[in-house]
Parts: sequence; C-alpha cells; structure tokens
Amino acid sequence: MRRPGEIDLSSEVFPEPLHTRARLALVAYGHATEMKTHYALLANLLRLRLGKKYCMNPFAHLAKRRTRNINGVKTYKVIPASPEKKIVFIEELSA
Repeated sequence: MRRPGEIDLSSEVFPEPLHTRARLALVAYGHATEMKTHYALLANLLRLRLGKKYCMNPFAHLAKRRTRNINGVKTYKVIPASPEKKIVFIEELSA
C-alpha cells in the first residue's frame, strides 16, 4: 500500500523502486537547499519589516571573490554564499 503523496513506481519501468525513491528524494533535497528564491524572499521580507529597501541580491555581501593572476592578467571568480551562510544571515535579520 502506498502512502499519501507517494507516486507509483512500477517494477517494470523502475527495477529498483526503493533506490529510485531515494534518488528522487536526494534530487528534491538538493533543489530545495540550493534554490535561491526562498532564501531571497525571506531575507527581503525581513528587510522590509526592518524598514530597509528591497534588494535584488540580499546575499551579495556574503559572496567570496577569488582573484588569480594568469599570465599577467588578473581574473576573478565570484563564489556565491552557501545555504548555511544565507540561513545565518536570515537568522540575524530576524533577531
């Protein structure tokens, strides 16, 4: 018997339905934690509550900039904030 909300994974199409469910759960978890929108939405709602303006990228200050010198030319790469850093920032705004 299936649980509510559980999709049917027939064994003809999915030889190992339990493994498929685990993979789908992992993909869903990765999508939910790496997705930017819900973090930015929470941060902006808190910013508005604090009387601050809406910000297109409320986590820009958390990003890291790595500079390299390749053949005398400076290049850089921006590494966005991790979900953990975003959550800490949201907690700070909510305090």
